[in-house]
Amino acid sequence: MTGDDCVLMSVSDFAVDERGVPRWTWRCSPPGHGPVFTHTVALGGSVKDHRFLYDPHGFVRDEHADPPTADKIVSRQGEWLRDKVLGERLWTVLANSASHGAGVVRLVLRADRPEWEIARYPLGLAADRDGPLVDRGLTFVIEPTTADVHAAVRLSPAEIRDEAALPVHLIGAFHHPGGEDTVDLRAEQRGVLTTVRDIGRDEQADITTQTLSHRLTHTELRGQLEHAGRPHRTTGLWQLILHLAAPGPLGGWVADDGKGRQPALTAETLIDMLRSADPYRILRLAVISGRPADPSQADLMAAFGVEAASPRAAAPLTPAAPATQAAPAPADGGPGNGGPAADRLAADLARLHGCAVLAFRHPIDDSAAVRILTSLYRKLLHRELPLPRALALAIAEHREAITGLDAISPVLYGAAATDLTVHKRPLTAYRRTSPKLLPSPPDRLLGHHDAMELGDAIIGPGPRCKKNGIVLHGMEGVGKSACAAELINQHADLYRRILHHPAEPWPEDPGEALEGFLDALIRCFSEIEDHYRSERGRVPSAADLVTDPRELTRFCDLLTAYLTNNRSHNHLVYLQGVGPLLNDLVDDTPAQPGRPAPDPWRHPGWHKVISALTDREAVGFRLIMTSPRPIPLKNMESVPVRLLSPREAFRYARSLPHLGGFIDRAARDPDERGLVERILHATEGHPALLGLADSAAGRGADALRRLVEDGCTATADDQRIQDRLGAWARDAIDRLAPDDGSRDLLFVLCRLSAVHRVLVTRADDPCATSLLPVVWAGVRSRPLERDDVVADLRRLLTGLREENLIHLAESPDGHRLTVRIHPAVVRAAEAAQHAGTAGQNGAPRLRDVARVAADHTEGLVREAFRNRSYGRSADLQFLIPEALPYLESVERWDLCLEFVGGLLSRAPTGHVQDEVKRLLRRISCRAGLEPAQLALAARLLATAEKTADGTGPPVPAAASLAAGAPGTPRADLRLAAVTQALYVRGLRECGHLSEARKARARSSCGI
Repeated sequence: MTGDDCVLMSVSDFAVDERGVPRWTWRCSPPGHGPVFTHTVALGGSVKDHRFLYDPHGFVRDEHADPPTADKIVSRQGEWLRDKVLGERLWTVLANSASHGAGVVRLVLRADRPEWEIARYPLGLAADRDGPLVDRGLTFVIEPTTADVHAAVRLSPAEIRDEAALPVHLIGAFHHPGGEDTVDLRAEQRGVLTTVRDIGRDEQADITTQTLSHRLTHTELRGQLEHAGRPHRTTGLWQLILHLAAPGPLGGWVADDGKGRQPALTAETLIDMLRSADPYRILRLAVISGRPADPSQADLMAAFGVEAASPRAAAPLTPAAPATQAAPAPADGGPGNGGPAADRLAADLARLHGCAVLAFRHPIDDSAAVRILTSLYRKLLHRELPLPRALALAIAEHREAITGLDAISPVLYGAAATDLTVHKRPLTAYRRTSPKLLPSPPDRLLGHHDAMELGDAIIGPGPRCKKNGIVLHGMEGVGKSACAAELINQHADLYRRILHHPAEPWPEDPGEALEGFLDALIRCFSEIEDHYRSERGRVPSAADLVTDPRELTRFCDLLTAYLTNNRSHNHLVYLQGVGPLLNDLVDDTPAQPGRPAPDPWRHPGWHKVISALTDREAVGFRLIMTSPRPIPLKNMESVPVRLLSPREAFRYARSLPHLGGFIDRAARDPDERGLVERILHATEGHPALLGLADSAAGRGADALRRLVEDGCTATADDQRIQDRLGAWARDAIDRLAPDDGSRDLLFVLCRLSAVHRVLVTRADDPCATSLLPVVWAGVRSRPLERDDVVADLRRLLTGLREENLIHLAESPDGHRLTVRIHPAVVRAAEAAQHAGTAGQNGAPRLRDVARVAADHTEGLVREAFRNRSYGRSADLQFLIPEALPYLESVERWDLCLEFVGGLLSRAPTGHVQDEVKRLLRRISCRAGLEPAQLALAARLLATAEKTADGTGPPVPAAASLAAGAPGTPRADLRLAAVTQALYVRGLRECGHLSEARKARARSSCGI
C-alpha cells in the first residue's frame, strides 16, 4: 500500500478553553488525490461531559456496568464520536476507506504541541448502525512530527524501507519489577516467543529469538543490544524486531537503574544503544507493550476478600523527561492528562529513529493483549502481511473474546508502519541440524517470581550467576515442571542441544533409569561418541556403563572434560522429577571435615554421573532438575518453588477456563462469592488443586461445593493428587531434625487458626493477633524472654520455609511475618502427632497449645468487653470468632455460649455467622453437657437462624435466651443470665435501644 491509498488527517488550531473543553480543526485528504477539506470541532459543555474522549475506561468503569451494559455504553458513545468529533463528511471518508479495503488512516500530529492530546482519543470506536470503525478493519497510524504538518508529503514506494528475504531476530525484554506480578507478562512472553519459534521451525525460516526477563536493568538491555548478535548465525544484514514489556506507563518501558529506582526508558537512550550495536542490524519494528495493572482486577479481588499486596519498599517510578514538551495536564484530569510519559517512548522512537512502532495507548486486559500480539506475529511473519493489515486481522480474529475498549488499545506509530512488511529468508542446511528435545511450554504460569528470576539468571544469557544449573524443589503439583519448561522455552535459542529426560515416568529400578539416561546422554553428546570410536573403535552401550563401574568412571571423566573445555557450543540437560531416584530419607548428620557428604541417590551410578555434570564449572553447559526436596550438589543452586500468594492464586484461578467464568459470575452473587472464598482457602495457592477446582467448576456449582466439603477429594483424580501431596508432606516432616524445635513449631502452627499464624517482631506493636509468641513461650519447657522467643521463632520459621513446609510473607517494614500452611501439611502434621512423633526428648508440651491460646484469646475478649466504651466494642466482632475454636478445643462450653451471645447481638454476617451456627450445632449434639447448656445452645442457634434468613434482626429472639425450661433450678440459669446480659449490652452498643429494652423487660432472669 502506498501513501496515496491512505486517508491523510492532520490537526490545526487545537486549544482548550477555560472550562477544559478542547476544540480543533480537522484537515483531511481522502485517498486517491481527493480534494482536501477541513472540519472544525466545537464540543461545548464541560470537560466532564466529554470524559469518554480522554478516558474511555474510566467513563465505563464509573458506570459500574456489567459487560453487556458496557458494550451498550461504548456503542452509544461511538455514535457521539461519529457525530460530534468526526463530523458527517469525515465519517463518510473513513467509512468508505474501510469498506473499499484501504483501511489505513495516517494521523499526523505535532508532538511538541497540545494537539498531541488527540493521539489518545478512541477514534476507532466511532460507529454507526453497522458497527465501529475498528470492527471494519480500519487502522489508525499516528505519525508524530515537529515539522509543519501542512508541508507533509505522502510516502512513495521508494521511501518505504522494505528489506526483502533477510534473517529475522526478535529480542524480547520482559521486565518483572519484583514482588507479585500485577501484569501477566509471562503469558505474553510465552505466547510471543512460542509463536515466533513455531513459525521458524514449521516453515524452516531463518528466525531466531532472544529473551531478557525478570528484574532487568537499563545496563543489561544496553549490553544485549550492543554486543549480543544473532545466536549460531552467520554474519550479514538481518532484521530486528524489539519487543519491550513491563508494568508501567502506557507506551513506555521501565526497568531498574541499579540504584533502587525504576526510571522510564527514553527514545534517545534506546537509539544510543542501537547506534553502537551491530552495523548489519536493521530495526524494523518495536513493540512496546508497557501497561499498568487493570484497576478492575483489584476491585474484583476486594469483592472476594483477597487482601491487597504488600509491595516491597522501593522508590517511586521516575518518569522520563519528554523529548518534546507535552501539553500541561489540567487539575481535573481532563484533556492533556495523558502525562509526559504516556506513549512518549513509542512516539519519540518512531519520530527520531524512523522505525515502525506498536504500543498500547489505552489500558487493556492481559488476555486480550496476549491474543492480539500472538495473532499479530503470526500474520506478520507467517503470512507476511503489511503491519496495519496484520493488526486489523489480529483484532478481528479475537473480537468476540475482547471488548471494544481492548480493541482500540493497540496503536501504530510512525510513517514506516503504514506499509511495513517483514519478509523472512529460508534456513540454510547448516541450521537444519541438531534437533532439540524441548518440554511443552506450560499453558499458564503465574507467580513463582523469585524462582523464575534466579533460574533466569543461571539459564539465561549473560554471566549473571556462575552455576552449572538449578534444582527446582517443592511440594507435588506446585509448579516445578512448569517453571522448568518456561525457562527452557524462553532460552531455547541460546543452546545448540537440549535434552529433556525422561519423556515418560521413571522406571522403578534406579539402575534401569540410569541406563536410559546414559543412552540419551551418549546420543546428545556426539563428540564423546567420536572420541570412543577414534580411541577404541566402538562406543560402549549404556548397559555396559551401568554394569561396569570402571567403564562408567571413564565415561564420566570424558563427560567432565568435554563440558569444562567446551566453549563453542551450549548444551542444556533437563532431568524431570528425580524424586524416585532419591533415598527415602537423607542423612541429616552435618558433614565433617574429611568426611564425604551423604549420598542422596538410590544407585551409586547416579552419584557419579551427576557429579560429572556438576562438580566442575562448565561455561557452555546447564543442568535443570526438578525434585520434591533440596539436593545438595556442588555448583548447583537449590531454588524453592513455593505456593502462590493469595493475589496470585486469585489471578491464576481467574485465568482458568471454567473457574474463571464462575468467578466472574459469582462477583454478582453473595452466595457464590462465599463459595469462591472457600475454594481459595481450601486450595491455599496450590496450582494443581486450583486445576481440580476448575474441572469441578465445569460440572457446575454443586460439584464445586462437594469438592470443598470433601476436602478436595471428591473424585479419584482429586484423591490421587491428595495422596501425592500427603506423601510429600510426610517425607518433608520426617526429614526435620527432631531436636531443634522446628518439628514442634510446625505442630504448634497447625494447631493455631490461620489468623494467628503471625509473628510480630516489634514489642510495642498493638496487633491483637500476635498470639504465636505467647503460645510458643507458654509451651516451651523453659521460660524465654520475649526477644529470645521472637529470635527463636524467626530462626525456626526460616528453616521450615526452606523445606517448603510453610510460606512466609514479610511486611514492607519487616516487623510482621505471616505464615501460610497448606492443608496437606496440616493433615500430615496431625497424623504425625497422633502417631506419637511429637513432644519427645523434652520437647514442648504440645497438649498445652490449645490451653494457652484459649487463655490468651479469652483475656483479649474480656479486655474488649471492659473497654467497649473506649472504642473496643467493634473489636469484639473479630476477637470472639478468633477465640471460639480454642475454647471449644479445651471444652469451655460456658464461655463459648457466653461469647456467642455477645457476638450474635452484633449481627455477624457471612462466614462468621456460618461458623457460629456450625459451632452451636456441634454443642447441641454433644453428650455430657448440662441441660441448661444444651437448652441455651438451641436458643442461640434459633437466634442465629433468624438473623440468617432475614426474618428480622436478632432482637426478638433475645428475650427467650435466658428463659429456662419448666422446672429448671434457678442456679442452673446463671449461664443464661450472663449470656442474656451480654446480649442486651451488645444490642445497646449497636444502637438497637428499643429492642434492648424489650429484651431486658421480658427476661425471665430479671437481668
